[in-house]
Amino acid sequence: MQIFGPALGDDAAGDARRAEATGFAGVRVLDHLYCSIDGGPDNTFDHPFVALGVAAAVTERVILTQTVLDVSRRHPVEVAQAISSLDRLSAGRAELGYGTGWYEPEHEAVGIRLGTGKERVDRFIEGLTICRRMLDDGGVVDFEGEHYLAKVTIPWKPTPHPVPIVVGVARPGLLRRSAALADRLEILPPGPIFDDPGSPLDSATIEKYMDTARTVAAAHGRELAFSARVTLTLGRPVAADDPMALGDGPDDVLAKVEGLAAAGFDRLCVLALDPHSQEWLADSIGTLSAIGPVLAGTTS
Repeated sequence: MQIFGPALGDDAAGDARRAEATGFAGVRVLDHLYCSIDGGPDNTFDHPFVALGVAAAVTERVILTQTVLDVSRRHPVEVAQAISSLDRLSAGRAELGYGTGWYEPEHEAVGIRLGTGKERVDRFIEGLTICRRMLDDGGVVDFEGEHYLAKVTIPWKPTPHPVPIVVGVARPGLLRRSAALADRLEILPPGPIFDDPGSPLDSATIEKYMDTARTVAAAHGRELAFSARVTLTLGRPVAADDPMALGDGPDDVLAKVEGLAAAGFDRLCVLALDPHSQEWLADSIGTLSAIGPVLAGTTS
């Protein structure tokens, strides 16, 4: 079993070393210029590829990924070049986490219009298509769309392996379109922390999402893996029928993790939202490993 985490903070090198020494299988970084989560104060963030480059230099084993890159603030050719470079320089430990972007103030600060939901998804799919082609074809791409132009004819240095693409999705429309291109879908719970007013996902809806995605992927000759991004607030009550919210006591957390594993998730991205939860997550790697899914734990 793999457990990713924690999210790299101000001390990227130290955080990465501690994550590897603790037994986490990977580290992640958030991608924001700045961001306020759930009405809290604005936080600033290190550039994801700079932080992951530092992490790569001081570790030997952990996988390096992002939660998730904002396509709207970066041209996909630059993204594909950066992630392939990270993969090559880290001896094959990179993973591309890709998302649509959502925090409007940081886009307004640099003159970028997020647009309607359809515009965001269309732009994202174009970017994902470019990255998919470049990562599959050694950096070569010929693409012209409404949002992006990419015509690169000179291949780059080979990477140790095809870089996996992980897409974060919270809505069925994006899920269906991403399933044709991604290697893994990370299902996000709607709610204020993710700036999405939708209702919590129940088990039946999650099962429907996963079945739909598998059907789309199979039609395009692809196999999909699934992650769930969950929140952890140990010691606080959470809804029993919300599989994406982990809380109450340790036994309750483990029971929900077992349920997610049975549903077909082989990785969890755990957002441990307080120091007590973060400490428990780090101390419980062995217990969680016995359950079976591949767990990806991040803290924020």
